[in-house]
Amino acid sequence: MGNQHYKHIAQRLITVMVLLTVLVTTFVPDWARQVQAEAPDPAAEPGVLTEQIPVDEGAASPANVQPPDRIVPLNTLILSDAEHVAALQAEITNAGGYVYIRQGNALFVGLENPALAGARKVYQGKVSEAELSALSPEDQDAVMVWNSLVDREPINAEAITLDGGLMSSMFFMPGDTETSVFMAGTVSVEVVFVESTAVGTTANDTEDWTLDEINKVKAEVTSALDWWAVAATTPDPVTGQPRPSANLTWNVKYYSALEGTVADRNKVKVTQEPIKGSIQDGLQTGGWMLQLAAAFTGQPAAPAALRTWADNARGNPQTADWGFVLFVVDSSRDTTLDAADQKGRFDGDGKVAGAALNGPWAVVTYDGGTLGVSNLEILIAKMTGHIFGAGDEAYDETLEMGCDDDEVYGYLLVAHGNCEKGGASQLSLMRSGQNMIDAYQQYALSEEARGQVGWVETEVDPSNPTQLLYDAYDVMDTLSHAPLSFGTQVCPTIHLGNVEITNTPAIPEGDFNGGELGSASEWWIKIWVPGDPNANPPTEDRLVLGNTLGFVFHPTNINRASFVWGKINSGEWIAGDPTDGQFNSETENFNMKLPGEVGSNNIELAIMNRWSQEVYRTKETEPIQVTVQTPPSAGTFQSNDENAVELFDLNGNTIPDPPVWIDTGSTMFTAQVGAEACFAFEGTEVTIKHGKQVGYGTANVYVDGNLHSTINMNLPSGGPTTGDHVITNLANSVHTISVVAAGSIDVDQFDLTDMSSIVGVIDFQNVADITPTSNGYYEQSGAKLLYVGQWTNVNATSVPPFTNAARQPVLTPAENAAKRSTNANDRVYAFFQNADTIAVYRRVFPNGGSADVYLDGNYWGTMYNHSTTIQVTPYYISGLSLDKHALEIRINKPATGAQQPFDFDALRLFKLAGSPALTGYSLPAPGNPIQIAHTGAQERYGTWVAVGGPALMSRYIGDVQTLYFQGSAIAVRRATGAYGTIELYVDGQLMRTVNNYGAASYNTPVVIHGLNPAFPHVLQVRVVSQNPAVLYWNLIYGYTIYNIAPVGEGSYEEYVYDAANKPVTSSFIYEQAWSAPIVYLPNPGPSGDRYLRTLHIDSRAYLYFTGVDTVTIYSMTGALGAADIYVNGQLKGTFVQYGVFGFNKSFTITNLPKLSTNVLELRVNMTRPLPRVFTLDRVVLYNRPVLTEGEYENDAVMSVAGTVDVPVLQFSGAWTVIADPKTHTGGTHHLVGAVNDELAFDVRNATSVVVYRRLLAS
Repeated sequence: MGNQHYKHIAQRLITVMVLLTVLVTTFVPDWARQVQAEAPDPAAEPGVLTEQIPVDEGAASPANVQPPDRIVPLNTLILSDAEHVAALQAEITNAGGYVYIRQGNALFVGLENPALAGARKVYQGKVSEAELSALSPEDQDAVMVWNSLVDREPINAEAITLDGGLMSSMFFMPGDTETSVFMAGTVSVEVVFVESTAVGTTANDTEDWTLDEINKVKAEVTSALDWWAVAATTPDPVTGQPRPSANLTWNVKYYSALEGTVADRNKVKVTQEPIKGSIQDGLQTGGWMLQLAAAFTGQPAAPAALRTWADNARGNPQTADWGFVLFVVDSSRDTTLDAADQKGRFDGDGKVAGAALNGPWAVVTYDGGTLGVSNLEILIAKMTGHIFGAGDEAYDETLEMGCDDDEVYGYLLVAHGNCEKGGASQLSLMRSGQNMIDAYQQYALSEEARGQVGWVETEVDPSNPTQLLYDAYDVMDTLSHAPLSFGTQVCPTIHLGNVEITNTPAIPEGDFNGGELGSASEWWIKIWVPGDPNANPPTEDRLVLGNTLGFVFHPTNINRASFVWGKINSGEWIAGDPTDGQFNSETENFNMKLPGEVGSNNIELAIMNRWSQEVYRTKETEPIQVTVQTPPSAGTFQSNDENAVELFDLNGNTIPDPPVWIDTGSTMFTAQVGAEACFAFEGTEVTIKHGKQVGYGTANVYVDGNLHSTINMNLPSGGPTTGDHVITNLANSVHTISVVAAGSIDVDQFDLTDMSSIVGVIDFQNVADITPTSNGYYEQSGAKLLYVGQWTNVNATSVPPFTNAARQPVLTPAENAAKRSTNANDRVYAFFQNADTIAVYRRVFPNGGSADVYLDGNYWGTMYNHSTTIQVTPYYISGLSLDKHALEIRINKPATGAQQPFDFDALRLFKLAGSPALTGYSLPAPGNPIQIAHTGAQERYGTWVAVGGPALMSRYIGDVQTLYFQGSAIAVRRATGAYGTIELYVDGQLMRTVNNYGAASYNTPVVIHGLNPAFPHVLQVRVVSQNPAVLYWNLIYGYTIYNIAPVGEGSYEEYVYDAANKPVTSSFIYEQAWSAPIVYLPNPGPSGDRYLRTLHIDSRAYLYFTGVDTVTIYSMTGALGAADIYVNGQLKGTFVQYGVFGFNKSFTITNLPKLSTNVLELRVNMTRPLPRVFTLDRVVLYNRPVLTEGEYENDAVMSVAGTVDVPVLQFSGAWTVIADPKTHTGGTHHLVGAVNDELAFDVRNATSVVVYRRLLAS
């Protein structure tokens, strides 16, 4: 099931594989891809990658966790702080990294991107002495381990002289507390450098630790533990399949007589010199191990204290799954035995290491016998295997001692099939001699040893039954869910409420060898115990069952769910929510809502374990099926009708105990916040009838999963009473309505209606609706308007200025009235047809609010009702078809302050198309724009003052000019300087907000383009203010209407000139201030001898084109700035024109959609430290040449259409041509100028391409 992709909204949860060069481990397995690690910042101190970065504690959100199936080898040391380190670990995992070792607040990790929140220092190379000396003692300790890792030489197997005999021993430490059952999750390791205080002869106290020795061992410990994390993922040797991570993180703490607090330093001191005796001596009464256990636990010096020590290492409260103690015994001066191969062994038994099977302790000597301290990691790694249940696979044929293939080891009872006595065939760390060393180098374990530490996968891949799935090991694959069954559902939204996630511990498969090895409630291993001829009576070698030694396993589980995902049919994955608010315990339940459909639905669930590995997926052979009944399309449905309305508690349960919905006889009542009533129907409108009473609350209403509105069921006094909440203007299809309680609520019934058939459609051509003398007005009192919410009547006496004179054109006779609402989400609905334009007249006033406008169910725009002057102004929607449309006006809730009233006056309908009497302006001919005077707008509202220029000016917020027109673009000609701000709306949609404050200019255009010239449009210019306390004037000189025909292939000058060199027309649209055409002096330019120069920071130029894939812009260079180049609204690059005075400077953009109508736009670049000005000479449009076999220089050109020379190779962006005698032909080369620069060319009938490029030193 691994490597599945899930999507929650727009986020993906992806299992990824990343591997880097191992900087600190001795060997990289051959299945690991080696990549150069990122180099340190040369500006930082040696070895340092980052400094303190503020931590984002919320960054490690569950939806972003990306656990690696392949782990990044250890390559980074991170120093953090106690308050950040936990979040940092999660962030590293989110980023696809892996935390191997935690040492205090230092993390030894595998990571590709070292920029992390909460990291004080990040190192990927050796840390300098100067840097080291500036660190705290705790940080120094971690960094010295890191430096030792970086400095370590790879293991040289040929240089190791292996001595004979078995090097280590296994011990059995029964105990009720199971501290290391299987190797997965987080492990706390307490490493103790045992120090002797023996007195008497020097022979009694031969060893004393040094810091140098301690640091060497720490590096070995880090490498050994890191080895196990990587080994878990070693591919299957038969199929080559990648295997999952065991998600091991080792929390390591070191104790020595030279570090830490005085109390901790004293704890490591014992009265014997351990190397002088045997390992077993340490476990005897008064033995050094028991002395240490008593010192660290405060318990009596007995074997039980060792188990307590390991248990305590896990933390209180527990922060690690397992714990054990690693004793390191100094042997650096061990000269008691003469034989060189005995150095580094315990004198009493000749061993170099030992471990208690399944914990709680292990011990190694400093030298590890003839392995030496530089290879001690091998021995530590092997002892760690014993700690987690792996048996020793070594056998000494000379001594006839060691393993037996009849043994059974580990929590999962795995037979010892790779024992050397039986002819072991697999490379494995748990063997001995050269095989052990080779295995360590290759991260190899026998399949039996893997199983003994808990790395068993039994699930078969459903897509390939001959292979295992390898999504997660069985001990981490413990999750499923309780059985789900559904009757026929009323609501298409399928509720999975309070579903139990079952979490069943993995246990051994089979019948426990016929019961010999226990049962499913407790079980034990089978081990070979050597005989003791000195016992009374003497014993022989024999197989012994673990329970006879007090060695028993019980079902053990460290897993829990971290995510639950569901999808229905072929929909997207949706995340479930934990019922109790957080996935943080072994037992969990979840809630989920899935958007189903009428008829049969298939549900698929996926559960991810604690480490975000997918461990459960609904089987195709056992689908979860739900049938949803066909919803009604008409009628009235009571809330207690279980065949029509589904009632849920806050968790999505339909039959909660006790019930949360109470049948009052006429309504269904609930006081539970989050309880839900769900109703489905087919149609366009539904009315929710509900109760209203003192003390009731509100309900949120969702339509098809989206919050639609809120019902307030509270009465301030009196009552009880009822209310209607209408949801209308929906698409004619199936809808789901959810009423979710936010307090005590009463739901009565759901009434289905077709609003348009009840209130009717306002027909512009029907004189009963729009009379010939009405000028298209439909008053607020019209019968075909529907008001939803609490609306009241107001008139001109109480709320001026609702008079006939307030509108344009004037209406007679006057109605002088309006409808008012003071509630957010109250609405007005109207259906209309046979009109291409509709205007909404409403009152605007100081601090007026706003209302959103929807057309045919889709958001169209927002009416802003704040105005300096109290007046009635229209909001226009135009360019519509003559079909039936649905208009909705929805009052908004203010972000701050009190709710302001919304006063609706009237609608006005008309047809602008084909009505020159209304517009006054016909569609311009292409290339011949129409100039409109300052008085040319058909409507003006507010105080517009005529001034010289000529122009009209206003500074009052809310003042509006309205212009009806037809064209593909329109320019508003205005002044800039000490002026204010205007908003430009076209057909009711805000297109641009224009700040006119800045450099002075007059009668300069600002353009709105991209309009459909086949339809009429309405432009509204509305005065606004950046600072309402200071009102600046705005000057409008008039308008320019364009009908732009896109140009095709060719060369286009800034203007077309007549015989007298006067500009006549242009293919460009110019915005803001541009110079008159400038003649090139003293040298002629590339064409026409003229160019244009911007005169304002807001100057822009537009060119519509089609049929080509490449654009080249030409200009001059000099004391200029740069132009940002956009195509279809997307920034394509910046054309820098600053430099040596010259001409014919070019900037090319290629790979454009040649079949589309495209818009080229040039703007002044405002980000570079250059003058805010650029020039434009010409634009060449063409298609890239198709090259055939041959050689093409970087500056070669080719004729297009017989008149225009275009480059053969398309250098797109800010390239510079450099003269270069060293090039292929001694000519020029193009030098890249920006990160997005491209070179493109098309090739046909060639099998290869050779690119000659210039090589530079930097």
